[in-house]
Parts: sequence; structure tokens; C-alpha cells
Amino acid sequence: TSTSSSSSSSSSTGGTSCTGQTISVKTNFTNVITRTTAIWDTEKNLAYIPGGFGTTNGFSVTKEIFTYNPITNSVSSIPSTLARADASSVWDPINKKGYVFGGSTSADGTDANAVLTDSILQISNPGTVTVSTLTPKLPSARRRTSSAWNPVNKKAYIFGGLTSSQVALDEIVEFDP
Repeated sequence: TSTSSSSSSSSSTGGTSCTGQTISVKTNFTNVITRTTAIWDTEKNLAYIPGGFGTTNGFSVTKEIFTYNPITNSVSSIPSTLARADASSVWDPINKKGYVFGGSTSADGTDANAVLTDSILQISNPGTVTVSTLTPKLPSARRRTSSAWNPVNKKAYIFGGLTSSQVALDEIVEFDP
């Protein structure tokens, strides 16, 4: 018979530490946010959190893009005209742009009322944050995908997702910016 144990301790910042790793709450959003994605701008050292479901106007898709600055430990909100939740995203460090793939453009947080998109959003000029819809589109409208940036071939890959009729997709889509 073998037994195992682990020990953890709380730090003064409220985090938990175990074998040199820590996790802690750094700050909070101004309202509840869920089913969002995030992009890390490696040059400006900021996170961009486009959309998601928020509680500003009831439980609905928000049009805001949040930024998180780890130096000042602060969250800011940038108004946007493009609502998005249940999307995935990547950061292209070569072109210094973020890309947001698919997602729900309107809903009340329930699957039955989701309106999906096949669009790809580009977040550029991160200092001022310009959001535009690109001409290339995903093969079909989808949400709840995963995506990753390949630094070797400088392309993004979008994995799976769900259709508006809740059918799971088995596609791996390549995006070449």
C-alpha cells in the first residue's frame, strides 16, 4: 500500500503555492465576464480580452474589449462595435495583430438563442485597438473552437467547435494571415 500527500501553503497575496508554482487572483473585472478568449500582446505586455458574456446589460454578449496590464495590475475597457463570445483567438507576433475566430455574436447566454458567425476579426494597432472584419471567412459559422499560433510556419490553426445546431465539428482549419 502506498500513500501520498501534498502540502500547500497560502501566500500573503492569497495565492496557493505547491512545488514552486503559484496561482493567485490579481484583480477583478468591473462586471462578470464569461465564455471569452484572450490574446497576449508580447510587445506591449498586455492581454486583450475581446467580448464574452457580461452582465452590463443583463446576461448578453458584450461589445467591449478588455485589456489587462500586469505592470499596473489594472483592467480597462475599450468600446467596440463588434460583439463576440465563445470565440478563440491567437496573437501573431510577426504582424503584431490578434485574430479572433468565429463565436456567438448575440445571445442571452443560452445555446438555443445563439447567433453564430464565420467571420475572423483582426485586432491591430494595439495601442489604439482597431477592430476589423477580414475578408476570408471560416468554412462555416462556429463557436467554442480552440486555436493556436504556429511560430514555425506563421499560421493559425482553428480546432473543432460547434455549429448552430449543436453539431460538433471535426475540422482543423488553417489560417494564413
